[in-house]
Amino acid sequence: MKSGFLLSLRSQYAKRVRHSSHQYRPVDTITPAASHHITLTSLCCFLYFYVNDVEDLSQTFPDLEHRLQPVPPCVSMRESVQVYKEHCRMAREFHQVKHEIAVLEDQKRKLLAELVEDEKVAMEIARLEDEFRRLTDENRTLVTVHSERSQQLETLYLTNRTRQDSS
Repeated sequence: MKSGFLLSLRSQYAKRVRHSSHQYRPVDTITPAASHHITLTSLCCFLYFYVNDVEDLSQTFPDLEHRLQPVPPCVSMRESVQVYKEHCRMAREFHQVKHEIAVLEDQKRKLLAELVEDEKVAMEIARLEDEFRRLTDENRTLVTVHSERSQQLETLYLTNRTRQDSS
């Protein structure tokens, strides 16, 4: 049982040894008879390459629901690692887009507040223009009435003076 497990690990290790170009290549130099020579060091080397290839396995994305969090990959499967990396990239992109949306919503809130303030100012300007027109009309009326009363007063004054002069 133990030798079967080691043979399996050795075989996975042999198939996944990496070149400096980061491409996997099969290693045919290890024979099944040598399978019992897999050591903890070689196993750690094998795992190191994979864990190093995977970004940070403990990455979490607080913006994502738990069910949408990237699941750590099966490090012995290249496709799983690639899917994990893509999922992490999309999660970071989601976080960035969510942040941009928050910034835009904040700008929208500020612009709406400015719009409300501008509408209040526009209403106040319209009210003041109406009041100005009303007061201007009232002033014209008062100036006209004043002019008429001044003429009436002068007419009465002249009439009263001519009466006094005739008497």
